[in-house]
Amino acid sequence: MNRRVTTFLGGIILTLAATFCSAAETITISTGDYSPWATEKSTYGGYVNRLVREAFKRKNIKVEFVYLPWKRAYEEVRTLRVHASSFWFFNEERNAEFYQVGPVSWHNEVFFHLKSNPIPNWSKFSDLKPYRIGATIGYTYSNEFWNAARSNVFGLEETARDDINFRKLLRRRIDLFPIDEMTGWRIVREQFDAGMADLLTTLAKPLTSTQGFILFSRAHPDSERLSSLLTVSLEEMDKDGVFDTYMDDMLKGKF
Repeated sequence: MNRRVTTFLGGIILTLAATFCSAAETITISTGDYSPWATEKSTYGGYVNRLVREAFKRKNIKVEFVYLPWKRAYEEVRTLRVHASSFWFFNEERNAEFYQVGPVSWHNEVFFHLKSNPIPNWSKFSDLKPYRIGATIGYTYSNEFWNAARSNVFGLEETARDDINFRKLLRRRIDLFPIDEMTGWRIVREQFDAGMADLLTTLAKPLTSTQGFILFSRAHPDSERLSSLLTVSLEEMDKDGVFDTYMDDMLKGKF
């Protein structure tokens, strides 16, 4: 009798232990819409968010993404309201405040303009002085770009969304709009009438060739552990060919 009770109780204890051990930790990551890299409209959440979700899943951690305007997404991670933010172009000045884990993506930011408004290729920012440039609030671009804008080397108009900047471009309210090349053409195809793509082109020289990273605030008590786990998991996925598989899926239009 005693042996049976002990066995039964032991079974309960083992079951409970297995349940607790298998229960995944849940973390929250702020993000925004920058299709196809990050988007709420895709089942996978875009290329980067798919990578991040899978990387943490391999470490038994569940990710909940919160989609916000980019400026607010940045504030959420900076003020410790979320565990991390996905994703941000690398900026060396952020190292003092954040762990920047990656790279998780690779980008060419180019200047879009109307074909009917021909603009010579540029080599330095002063070449852009005659033109009005649109920018999206909360984006990184580059330190050099922002320094030139603050010094009035060229005129800059900021708006809340990329599609608004493309509409301003179409209406000639701005002359140039810098954005990731793949993202830019995706927005034009998905959010505008057929044929608009034929009206646009890009300058040959990119504004930046950069990489995307996941931000973890150094002030958050879980950041060192989570950023280390993500780093290890991403390295494993790279070796396993997962990066290439997801990239192929993105190029095929799966997200």
